[in-house]
Parts: sequence; structure tokens; C-alpha cells
Amino acid sequence: MNGDFLYRYSFDLIEDGVIVVDKQRIIRIYNRRAREIFGISCGSGPGHAAGTIAVGDIVILGDNCLGGDDGGLGAEDLSRIGLPPGELRPGDAFVAAGKYDRPEERACCHIVRGGQLQEPLDLECAVDGLAVRVEIDDFSKCSTITVGDKSYRLGYLLTVANLVVLDGATGEVKFYQARGYTARGEAAGDLLRGGRYLAKGPDAPALALVGEPVEKVHPANEGMHCLDLVLNGSWPENEWREYVINGMWVRFSACPIYGGDGQIAGGALIFRDISELKLLEQQGRRNPFKYPAFQKVIGRAPELMECVKIAQKVSGSKSTVLLLGESGTGKGLFARAIHDNSPRAAKPFITVNLASIPSTLLESELFGYEKGAFTGAKTAGEIGKLRLADGGTLFLDEMGELDYYLQAKLLHVLQDNAFYPVGSSRPTRVDVRFIVATNRDLEQEVKGGKFREDLYYRMNVIAITLPPLRSRKEDIGELVERLIPGIGLKVGRKGLRVSAEVLALFQAYEWPGNVRELENVLERAANLAEGELITAEVLPGPIRGGAGPKTGRAAASRFMGLRDYRAAMERDYILQALQETGGDKAAAMKKLGIGKSAFYEKLKQLDIQFIPSIR
Repeated sequence: MNGDFLYRYSFDLIEDGVIVVDKQRIIRIYNRRAREIFGISCGSGPGHAAGTIAVGDIVILGDNCLGGDDGGLGAEDLSRIGLPPGELRPGDAFVAAGKYDRPEERACCHIVRGGQLQEPLDLECAVDGLAVRVEIDDFSKCSTITVGDKSYRLGYLLTVANLVVLDGATGEVKFYQARGYTARGEAAGDLLRGGRYLAKGPDAPALALVGEPVEKVHPANEGMHCLDLVLNGSWPENEWREYVINGMWVRFSACPIYGGDGQIAGGALIFRDISELKLLEQQGRRNPFKYPAFQKVIGRAPELMECVKIAQKVSGSKSTVLLLGESGTGKGLFARAIHDNSPRAAKPFITVNLASIPSTLLESELFGYEKGAFTGAKTAGEIGKLRLADGGTLFLDEMGELDYYLQAKLLHVLQDNAFYPVGSSRPTRVDVRFIVATNRDLEQEVKGGKFREDLYYRMNVIAITLPPLRSRKEDIGELVERLIPGIGLKVGRKGLRVSAEVLALFQAYEWPGNVRELENVLERAANLAEGELITAEVLPGPIRGGAGPKTGRAAASRFMGLRDYRAAMERDYILQALQETGGDKAAAMKKLGIGKSAFYEKLKQLDIQFIPSIR
């Protein structure tokens, strides 16, 4: 190992990004963290070979500001994918899909003038039989391009031009945009003008930076201006500033490097990624109640995220929301989140489980009654849940259980915002937003004459079908991690955790009771476990034997692949170390016997977001 390599390697152990240039602005050091911050390292994720866009290739593009960080994208470039000149103007936001250099074929396109996105901008279309969806969500600052069942997401702070290219002959992905595309010369305008893109993936060669002029990697910006000040000896010592560099927020400083003659021989640039902090600040300013309400929704599966997206969109409306899905999928959680995310958040949220109240009492429970309305009635009467919810939200759970007679009364409330309490001849007016939920197939109930057709269509304004747990098994690990601390506190077990084998069995089981069943199984196992580690021996027989009930699709194998099992074991062991050290990462590294760089790499690889148990 020569001295120069050792010197450079030592910079890779630093958690700040570091770039060192000489007096001629030639890069001498560009460390690992700098590559990560600027997205220049593309060794993870799906790979593709280097190449260029060819005639007939399918080009899918999402740009939230034409002329922003898109390589100078212009009318002539866009005409190459079937967008006529003059259709788009600088500053417009648009999503489009078309064929490269096929002028006879017009692109599919959706445009928002001026780029002011008040809601997500999306496009769904088919190109050569391939289902394509493009979306730019300016609130979450994310652009997503979905082709079939594969999605390519690109986060941003200010502007973005997300690009995916499919081979015109095979439909396979030839190129997808990734963070740091400006530094790699892969902006949309560059590629549409015939530029070459680099390879990605574990086997892709690293982009050579050392020996290159810094301007080749980073275009002129405030950061590069600061570098000029450093090299000229006029940068204020120990001063930190915040800039957007290469499309992301960083906290930035610099210092001169002196040669043996005491003269400035170069400069070092030091920066930290503060993009997440800035994003949270922006979200808080734009809508202080939008995201916190949904923080209890656990999971990242696309089907669940689609439900969250719809729920967020409709939160501010007064329209009735119909929550559908199997028992235990979180309908009550979604109902509460919609209310808390709405302008009615400070008003009452009243829940009525229609299946838990006898039909003979349900009418008075919902609508209230006048004094003396019936034998045994309270002398002062009863106000009823509808009036309690006035100004707020009434959540009616298990709607399929509602008596046919009461369905007619409820229809009247939905239509006229008025009802007659039991024993009263005067209508009572209310301002109530209804959220209703059921695990029944109401369309079949209507066909069978058990549910009123007019009420069903009055309720079915905005329907959200929550996915069962068996269709989003990728969320099981996160669910377990989030549920375990609370369960440990409930049963008096500090540092409670599950073994890798248990996680593998959870992945194999079909979960007919969904998240509620998962929570119950964890609580049962926590009570039966000998120590802090939940092992397979304390799980119920159907889960332990991998013979869970089938629900229309074949049960998954109870075994993981060897690589996945090893990763699960490593994840479990690292979480154990973090739990035992109370979240002290330095102490956990020492206990595990690994260095800082390797430790943080494992956290990233294994997607570990540690939440310590309450002690």
C-alpha cells in the first residue's frame, strides 16, 4: 500500500464531504462521502450499461421547471421525443412519454404552466404496450417514473428532470436518472442532444475524478465562487454558509492549503448534506399539518403509499370517504389521520362501531332522543353522536352492519345535513364530515338486497381500499421494528427484539388478520419469551410451521435465500448492539468490533433506522 493511496483512503473515513484541489483547480482528493452527497457513486441499485439514446427508444421525462436543472432542455430537444415546438415554455412543469427521433409519433404529455404545482402532476399512458406512469409530487419533493412494476424515484430540493429510457426494440430499461446527474453530464438536455451516459450498478467502473478540473464535475455556482476566494486568500476563516450545490442543500466551508514556501498551493472544500433538514423546514412552512397526521402509518409499499397519497389529497374536503379493506388493515388509523390532516382537526372526532351496538339502541345512540321519547329514556334526553360530531368528523366503522331501516335515516343526513332525533318533530342541522369503513363487499350486499343502493352511491364518493399485509410483506420488518418498543413497555421487557428466524417465518405467513394479527402475535410472543429475544419456539403453531391459512395465493416459502438470511442475522445483531448501548453508535461500533465507515455502510445497506426502546 503506497503512501498516496493510504493518504486518500484516510479521507474516505471522514463523514464530511471533502474535495481538495490544487492551485490550478485540478482535483487531488474527492472522498467517499463527497461522492455520496453529490450522487457521483452509482454502485448500488439496478445496473445498466453505458450508451446513448437511439432512434425509436422510448423516452419518459418528468421536469418540474423547464430550463432548470435539466441541461438547458429546450424546444428543439423536446421535439425529438414528439413535443411540437412552442408547446412548452421556460418554467413550465410537465410529464411526457414519447419515442426518440420519430417525428411522426406525438408524445403523451401533461403540462402545468409556470410550474406552480398545487397537487401532484401525473401522467398515465401506454407506449408500445408498456404501461407507463410519471408523477412529480412537489410537496414530498419526489419525481417517480414507473414502468410496469418497476419504479425509479428521484428526490429534489429545487428543480429536477427525471429521465428513464427504454430500449425501443425490447422495452428493457437502458438508462434511468439518478442523483448527481449534473455532475456526470447526464442531464436530460445533454442526453437528448446525443450525449453519452455512464454505466451504473455494482460492476460499473467508478467515475474518474482525480486529475480532472473541478469545473468539469461541478458547474459554476456559489460553492465554486467560494473556492476562488480560498485560492485567492480572501475566504473568511471558519465561516460556514449554506448553498444549493448540484441541486442539493449543503452546509459549506473551505480552507486554504499552504505549500512548503508558505504560499497557497490549493484549497479544501468541506460540506455536509443538510437537504433533509431543509426539506422538513419547507414542508413545515407550506403545510404544518399535512405530514404529521400520517406518521403512524407504517410501511413503504407502493400500494400503501398510493392510499396515503389519496387520503392526503382529500383531507381538506368535506366529501364522504369510504375506507375498504380486510379487518386489521388500519381503516381506523386512516380515518383518524384524515381528520387530523384536515381543517377540522381541532373539532371532535367521534367513532361509532356499528357492529358493537345492538340495533335496538343504535338509533338513539346515533341520532339522540328527546326526553320521554321511550320508556327508560333519560329525563334530559340524549344528544347523540351526530350532534357530538358537529363541526368535526364522524367515523362509522363496520358500515355493513347497519340496519336497513337506519340506512334510510343516515341517507337523509348525508343528503341534507339534517336529521330528526328520536321523539322529535323538529329537524336538527349539523355540519359533519363522514368517514365510513367496512370489510364487506358492499356491491354484493346491494345486489343481495341487504344494503341500500342509494346510500352506497352516496357514500362511495372517495373510496380507498387498504391493502392486506400479505400483499406488502416488504413492510413487515419495519412494522415489527416500530411495534416492538411499545409492546416491550406493555409487557415489562426492556430491549425486546425478534430473531432473524422469526422475521423469516413472518415473511412466509399469509396474515389473514393483517397488522392487527401481527401485533397480537408479537404481544403473545413477548409474554412467553424467556428473555429479551423472541424466538420461533414461542410463536403460534401455524406461523412456526409455515402453514398459515391461504387466501387465494400460494403461501411463500418459509426459507429465505442464504444471502437474505445472512443479512437478516447481521441486521438483528446490529440492532441488538444498538439496543444494549441505548442507541450510542460509538459504543455499538466498539461492541461489534467494526470501524465507523463499515458501521455506517451496514446501516445503509440493511436499512436500519434505530428507534430505542423506552427504558
